[in-house]
Amino acid sequence: MSIAEAILEILKEEMQKHGAKRLRRVWVRAGKLSMVVPDSLRFCFEVLVEGTELRGAELLVEEIPLKGRCHDCGREFESHTYVFQCPQCYGVNYEITDGQGIYISEIEID
Repeated sequence: MSIAEAILEILKEEMQKHGAKRLRRVWVRAGKLSMVVPDSLRFCFEVLVEGTELRGAELLVEEIPLKGRCHDCGREFESHTYVFQCPQCYGVNYEITDGQGIYISEIEID
């Protein structure tokens, strides 16, 4: 719920900045490591906008997979589990390059 609330605060600020009257859609990118459950985030968003000037707005969530770069062999790779290991050299000396945060990527307003 707190993530949906934070998203709504950002949206309200952006709408005010641009003189928007209506929020139609918002696209959010959620990294797998953020542990956001897209259906739960959409549900919380819908509950929070109901009965407000933002009611009817649609939240679209894209889940971003975990990605990393091996410091031993330089390979960039994607991990479908929470255990990171380079698929080329099997090293564990890596950095996470994507899949951690939550970002608003696009807003459709009137």
